[in-house]
Amino acid sequence: MRKRRSRILLAIALLAFLGAFLWHLSQPNEPIYQGQPLTVWLEAARQPLSDPDSTESIRQIGTNAIPTLLRLLRAKDSSLKLRLIALAQKQSVIKFHNISAEIQNNEGGEGFAILGAHASNAVPALIKVFDDNISVSSRFSTAGALGAIGLEAAPAIPSLLSEMTNSDMYLRTSIIQALGSIHSRPDLVVPVLTKSLQDTNSPICWFAAEALGKFGPEARAAIPTLIQLLADQGVIVRRETVSALGQIHSDPELVVPALINALHDRSAEIRFFAATNLGSFGPAAKPAIPALIQSLADQNEIVRLDAVSALGQIHAEPELVVPALINALDDQTNWILKRSVVRSLGSFGAAAKPAVPKLMELLKDNDPIVRKRASEALQQIDPEAAAKILTAPDSIIK
Repeated sequence: MRKRRSRILLAIALLAFLGAFLWHLSQPNEPIYQGQPLTVWLEAARQPLSDPDSTESIRQIGTNAIPTLLRLLRAKDSSLKLRLIALAQKQSVIKFHNISAEIQNNEGGEGFAILGAHASNAVPALIKVFDDNISVSSRFSTAGALGAIGLEAAPAIPSLLSEMTNSDMYLRTSIIQALGSIHSRPDLVVPVLTKSLQDTNSPICWFAAEALGKFGPEARAAIPTLIQLLADQGVIVRRETVSALGQIHSDPELVVPALINALHDRSAEIRFFAATNLGSFGPAAKPAIPALIQSLADQNEIVRLDAVSALGQIHAEPELVVPALINALDDQTNWILKRSVVRSLGSFGAAAKPAVPKLMELLKDNDPIVRKRASEALQQIDPEAAAKILTAPDSIIK
């Protein structure tokens, strides 16, 4: 009985091997580069530690790769093939290399990602592949391919939007990322992405926030919903939301108070993103100055660094900011922070005159960049006094 079962499994394995061999023979010719067919380069490119040569080889093949990449995106495993593979895996006599349709789909998408906008002439064919609903895997990779092409893939937007109610969360994340990368037709896309911010699945929320950020001011209508999302429990969701608010860069009367609250987030990552984005608003973020001054004492050095930069960019209320920045120079261990503080002080010009004694001390600092920055700051704050100091015979800065 056992011998008979072994023979049956062997026969099935031979049948599966023969089927795979015949399938391989039936495939159209692929473009070849440096003696290797495209699929060999694609397989190498999808490995965790891929050789940069594989990516460059695919770029060299260029648009000649498109027919093969489209074929890979259309790959689908039949029920019979899946059953034969499952049976063949139960025996150990014959080893054969099988590449599933899902992997082929992935390789097709990866190839388009490498070609990027150079594959724009494939957009109509990619839309057809997506609309044919071959499989979730095919659609996932095809959406990624369209996103990699960018703005030239705008004709695909109606097809992509039509699947935003699909029950598969991973497919929806791929579509959202594609919509952000294409960043066209905000009149159609922004309302759908805004609605996605309220999805029960966190990845949908953070990918939607990220995509909205790519639309810049055209996503202004999403700001109220994004602000609500700052209360989400997920750190990634809050991080992408803070970043999106900075990229959209509109309605400071709404956004600045929300980012001020984010400066007190329990996550240091959120705090330094909040400080960075407050600085990007410039003088419109003046109400954030007290909170940013508090952030100069944050336990995280990156938060402190971003708070220093933000105070320089906002460039307001020197009577509060300059003394706080002078105090920050007392941190003798962080030379990067010191460089940033000196630069921010210089940006205040004559209003930073109380900092002159401290800056003069820094002309003898061990860090040459700190010395150079101190020299530049002195020239911004008090050019006449700086000229006398810097031209003195014993001056370190020449």
